[in-house]
Amino acid sequence: FFLSVRPVNFADLPKDRRERGHDALNFDFSPHGTIFNDKCMVRRELPGYETARISTGQYVPDAGETWRAEIRLPPSEETAAHYEAVYEAAKASGEPIIRSDFDVYMDAHALTYVKEPCAESDTRGVFFLEIRPVDVDNLPEYRRESGFDDMSFGFDRFGAVFNNKCMARREIPGYAIGEISTGRRVPDAGEIWRAAARLPIGAESAARYEAVYQAAKASGEPIIRSDYDVYMDGKTLTYLKAPCAERDTRGRFLLSVHPVDVSDLPENRRELGHDGLNFDFAPDGIIFDGKCMIRRELPGYPISKIETGQWIPGVERLWTGAAGAGD
Repeated sequence: FFLSVRPVNFADLPKDRRERGHDALNFDFSPHGTIFNDKCMVRRELPGYETARISTGQYVPDAGETWRAEIRLPPSEETAAHYEAVYEAAKASGEPIIRSDFDVYMDAHALTYVKEPCAESDTRGVFFLEIRPVDVDNLPEYRRESGFDDMSFGFDRFGAVFNNKCMARREIPGYAIGEISTGRRVPDAGEIWRAAARLPIGAESAARYEAVYQAAKASGEPIIRSDYDVYMDGKTLTYLKAPCAERDTRGRFLLSVHPVDVSDLPENRRELGHDGLNFDFAPDGIIFDGKCMIRRELPGYPISKIETGQWIPGVERLWTGAAGAGD
């Protein structure tokens, strides 16, 4: 018989069980069960902590499961009152950063997802959560290429259902955050909802970006004048646009780099004749004070021509530009 017990408070678990998120209390019929008067009965003691959910069933080696059941237990009055206080505090803190199927509030330490009324079906699947920092260097090295922290979670670990309400609290990193994307997806059904919030950057970051922006403009004429003007400093391209709106960051940015010597290209690019370094606005772009700026590093080899622009896949090309060796 398998028996999985999920606590209300994961700190109640033994340390070696906390990452898994439940106590596995599997057992055989003997010594806990008995047969009498053509009946079977098993008595199994549960841990002393408050329990949120019990999963149980029976399996037979080499045959698999014969049955499975799940029981979700209502929180105690004390726990429900605690959840209610956190829920109301989140709603009283101001406008949510995201309004969607779940509204999402943000404080200094966590995101709070709230929904009312709420059913069991609203908690199923995976809540995906992608956090893009203002400075990508704040990410662990293995996350820097993607440009975001993946902090996706299951409702069982971070959520609660109480008084016809759903709430989930998810701690967030301490670094400055530029954008949050979140939503819920269910296996075999796809995304149920998706939303994103771009957060204002702090005054210190804005001043630093302003200095880089002005330095690029003061460096001389842009190598490309277009919807975004593009400046080149050594092996770094700086894309500048002002005024700039959220729609100016959408779609894909194309970037084709033609070398002086095609043998400098990776082998899989030599037949094509250029490096395709297309990119999204994040993680290299930033919006501040009504301006957009993107910084992109170029390959180290000598370059004869650069082509760039922006397009929305399947819709339209927004702008293009090119600069040759003599420009």
